[in-house]
Amino acid sequence: MAAALQCEICGGKLVGKPGGIFECDSCGMEYSTEWAKQKIQEIRGTVKVEGTVEVTGKVQVEGGTVNVEGAATKESLLKRAKMCYADGDWEKAAELLEQVLNADPECGEAYLYRAAVNMKCKTLEELRKQYEDIYHDDVLRHPDVEKAFQFATGALKQMLLGWKQHRDSAAAADLARREENRLTFPALRCRTDKLSKMIIAGTYHHTVGLKADGTVVAVGENKYGQCNVNDWLDIVAICAGDDYTVGLKADGTVVAVGYNKDGQCNVNGWRDIVAISAGFRHTVGLKADGTVVAVGDNEAGQCNVNGWRDIVAISAGDHHTVGLKADGTVVAVGLKSYGQCNVSGWRDIVAISAGDDHTVGLKADGTVVAEGWNAFGQCNVSGWRDIVAISAGDSYTVGLKADGTVVAVGWNAHGQRNVNGWRDIVAICAGDRHTVGLKADGTVVAVGDNGAGQCNVSGWRLFQSVDTLEEEREEARKRQEQERKRQEQERARHIAQLQQQREAERKHQEQEKARRIAQLQQQRADVQSELANLKGLFTGMRRREIEAQLAEIDSKLKALNQRG
Repeated sequence: MAAALQCEICGGKLVGKPGGIFECDSCGMEYSTEWAKQKIQEIRGTVKVEGTVEVTGKVQVEGGTVNVEGAATKESLLKRAKMCYADGDWEKAAELLEQVLNADPECGEAYLYRAAVNMKCKTLEELRKQYEDIYHDDVLRHPDVEKAFQFATGALKQMLLGWKQHRDSAAAADLARREENRLTFPALRCRTDKLSKMIIAGTYHHTVGLKADGTVVAVGENKYGQCNVNDWLDIVAICAGDDYTVGLKADGTVVAVGYNKDGQCNVNGWRDIVAISAGFRHTVGLKADGTVVAVGDNEAGQCNVNGWRDIVAISAGDHHTVGLKADGTVVAVGLKSYGQCNVSGWRDIVAISAGDDHTVGLKADGTVVAEGWNAFGQCNVSGWRDIVAISAGDSYTVGLKADGTVVAVGWNAHGQRNVNGWRDIVAICAGDRHTVGLKADGTVVAVGDNGAGQCNVSGWRLFQSVDTLEEEREEARKRQEQERKRQEQERARHIAQLQQQREAERKHQEQEKARRIAQLQQQRADVQSELANLKGLFTGMRRREIEAQLAEIDSKLKALNQRG
């Protein structure tokens, strides 16, 4: 009785495929050459297959071995897969690679090409660059890349070991550079942090600049008076929110102008403030003792900061607030819908910035972390290195590098990320739709939406040079002190002059009073004398007139004496 070679699952007809694979034409189950060998050995003798078996070539059994004459080999399939890959026919290449791996599950080269297909790399060179780039962890951890390393032999193994060596070398260099940054960046960050308080891109349509002399300039939308800062003096830091502007004075008090529907400008009572930050419609202040105050919109709890302690930096986003603690950890309150407050696991942070719906943190080694909404890639900052300052805007993020260049990721509909050509930048600020940069020579650059003129800053010069900024500030303080002394002297001179005038007037009034009293007294004496000399029957009327005169004189004398 002849035995049938059939599917063990459904009993269907087997169809031979290239590479010695048999496939059930009913359920699609595949059987390997090894399975066919074993099955034929079990049958022993000549195998007769009932029905028609479609095979490319001729199947022969010799000594228990199944041979498919004219069938494609693993090598030919791999060669065809590589040709299709080179031609850009990735779908066909992937199909052929599957056949190769079905024939040889330990073919390292097939795994490597399949990884290239899956990673959308047009060439193996592109895959190599991504692998050797230490920022592309997704390539490093790709299962097909791992299997390629596992099963590679000969020249392929040497090539992959070369990839790994370059990656390890780059990783070691990166680690060394980041460790060096820990030592060299603090001073640079300190300078940058101070400078960042001098330039602000408002949340929407205005830009504010702080000059070395403590005065403030502003351009852009002024519907709510948010640019009315020309009379501000002794300002040491500025920030801007949704159509309002806030300034920190040297004495730790705070001033604000602009839109105030939610009370975001109610900062007049604040004292001992060392840092300020404005969000969409709420304002946050950091006190000298490490506690935090906040006013304005609190619908999402973004102002619930009363319990914070040991805070060294603050940042207000649209509807959330972030605080950096002295130990390098971070706290956050407010809207959490997009994970923008998921910062409890952050460590070694030296600077923070809250955007509309995302939060960015700068680490001591110059790398950056981010949490929150990432629809535009605004949180794709893991590859950034040598960063000394960060700023999160509306769905985009900007980073300042130690060499004065700027990087940016995220939304760019208005060109707010077009900062690649910037050089010699010492501070940055990302707004809603525009970005502002402060240069080492004190000039200002801006890109992005300019509908309200918020980017018209080309004429600004906040200081002469970053290297002489402290001297400029000191000179400005001296001039202001001299001006204050001059004004005080002028006030004192004016007061003395007024006092002299008042004294002269007083003396004149006293002399006039004395003269008038003497005059009245003389009149009284003359009238009394006349009264004493009146005689006769017809003097009654005159007597009454004289008595009335005496009463009037006495009244005038009494009034003069009461005046003091």
